[in-house]
Amino acid sequence: MYQIKRIIRYIKHFPSFIKEAVSWECESCQECGKCFRIMWHVKDEIWNKVTNTYDGGGGSYCVDCFIKKAEKQGIHIRKEDISLEPFYPEK
Repeated sequence: MYQIKRIIRYIKHFPSFIKEAVSWECESCQECGKCFRIMWHVKDEIWNKVTNTYDGGGGSYCVDCFIKKAEKQGIHIRKEDISLEPFYPEK
């Protein structure tokens, strides 16, 4: 039942997702495609393991997709491993 509610919620907000995808000028997640307004950081060694890179590359992920990607690899993200702050693009 929860998944049906989640799908309905996604469909309900889909028009705003399209509008934002066209007008947003900053970061979007390479996994889910959603734009994100939370700037976040994780320790380099965790980022490198999860993204399988060792040069600081690895793309752009929203926090949710990054954590899901880590969990699939058996990597546990602790509260102290990550920092979050609002992102305000310059106008």
